[in-house]
Amino acid sequence: MDPGSFVVIALRLGVPVLILRYQVGGFLACIIIDGLHAPLVHLLNAHVFAFSGPVVDYQLSDKWLDMYFLAFAARASQKWNDQLNGRAVLWLWVVRAVGVMAYSVTGLRWFLFVFPNLLVAYFGVLVVARRWFPHAVPRTPKQLCILLSLLLVPKLILEYWLHVQMLGLGEALSRYTPLRIPAPTLWQWVLPGP
Repeated sequence: MDPGSFVVIALRLGVPVLILRYQVGGFLACIIIDGLHAPLVHLLNAHVFAFSGPVVDYQLSDKWLDMYFLAFAARASQKWNDQLNGRAVLWLWVVRAVGVMAYSVTGLRWFLFVFPNLLVAYFGVLVVARRWFPHAVPRTPKQLCILLSLLLVPKLILEYWLHVQMLGLGEALSRYTPLRIPAPTLWQWVLPGP
């Protein structure tokens, strides 16, 4: 295993524990590491370890590492004195777990679209609302359904781009918005390689 991947996987295994104590900060750190794992591996290998060998392609492992950190989010939600949202978090974790398991068994990426990772957006909104905007936390099933519906539409669009069309963010922005990014990923556009 290349050293950059080793460091990133170690971070992705260690940092989620922070969610249990620091829900906002720990969750934000996990989201940042998850979102930047590929550029971080590249940066570490190229500039820290001077490694130029083959790099691990851990697409499937990435999904299981996501489920790992989301399990800490689900566990943290069970400490809340809020059955409605705690159950919703568990339900969303199970939905995504079904999709990841189906993808793992079949290799069909559309399972990741059909069973979207809505938990990331939902838990993020909840921990911020619980801390700074308690009046915005859903208190009824109707409020919960409205929030989940508002989060589901953009999440399905993102899941479609990533897992069905297999576009990088730069490609998706170039194709579906007026922005034109002359590289397949934002990372390659911001820091072009040799």
